[in-house]
Amino acid sequence: MLQARSRPNPSRGSWPRARWRVTLVPLLALLPWLWGCGPKVVLDPVSDKPDEFSVFLRRTVEGKRPIPKNFAHPATISDVRLAHILANLAFENSEGKRQPVIQSVRVYPLAEALNQAVTRASEDDEIVSIVYGTSRRLGLFSSRRVTSFRMFFDDQFMNLEFYDIELELEPGEGKPGRDDSYRVPEQTPESAPRFKVLAGQALAAANARTLQVDWRDPYFARPVSLSVRGNRFKRRSVLMEADPEPPVPLPDTSGATSISAEMRDAQIRALDQLDGLRRQGLIKEVEFQRRRRLILQGKLDEAGYEPDAE
Repeated sequence: MLQARSRPNPSRGSWPRARWRVTLVPLLALLPWLWGCGPKVVLDPVSDKPDEFSVFLRRTVEGKRPIPKNFAHPATISDVRLAHILANLAFENSEGKRQPVIQSVRVYPLAEALNQAVTRASEDDEIVSIVYGTSRRLGLFSSRRVTSFRMFFDDQFMNLEFYDIELELEPGEGKPGRDDSYRVPEQTPESAPRFKVLAGQALAAANARTLQVDWRDPYFARPVSLSVRGNRFKRRSVLMEADPEPPVPLPDTSGATSISAEMRDAQIRALDQLDGLRRQGLIKEVEFQRRRRLILQGKLDEAGYEPDAE
């Protein structure tokens, strides 16, 4: 005997499943598009020297627009002044010993690369650097180490936040082209670091990882003595070969309007540029002193200051 089949009830059974399939298909198709719309980190290489250091700009983009950071970029600072700042950075390791953050052999090349990055950076870019070095144990065994940090300027300070300092790498780690190469963190690690950055003249430690640098301070116009790791020998800084001069006060502005921040920054840059000319042997000492007096008097044009030469 034949039995009539019951028709599916639109409110039950397979009909709802069919409707779910119809609804899910376009949603699944949209997932890649929705995933691509989330924030992502964009890297812009500036300088890459294998086995030495890498410098790049980093920004976070959502959609097609960078997330605003409102940094004081681009900034104008000479590579000589940057080198003096790097040479003054020190930290305390896990054993409580004071050590320089950047090995002396890296100071000046790294400063040049950072200067290029600062000039190119937008207000939404931070400057990130990975610096490689080596250290010897008992004069026989060498280990590969890495220091990484981000740098950005605000209206008052140059800020340096360190992810790692002198972190010992596994053999082969950090080598270009390897899957296990060192990767700089995108966010500040939450764990306490095994190092502590140290405050100094015109250097304020905001926390164990972060330094606020008063980069306009005249202190950074003077050279420092750099030493090679292991204290095997010392050498005069190659950044400026002449002995530092006693500071000369800025001209008396009583009865006149105070020097603007722009003029003060221009004077600092002009002095750095002039120091660079003397360091390269392009001007004699008499001419150096003449131009220096003009700069301190605010007569930058007469001193031959060229902003584009920075």
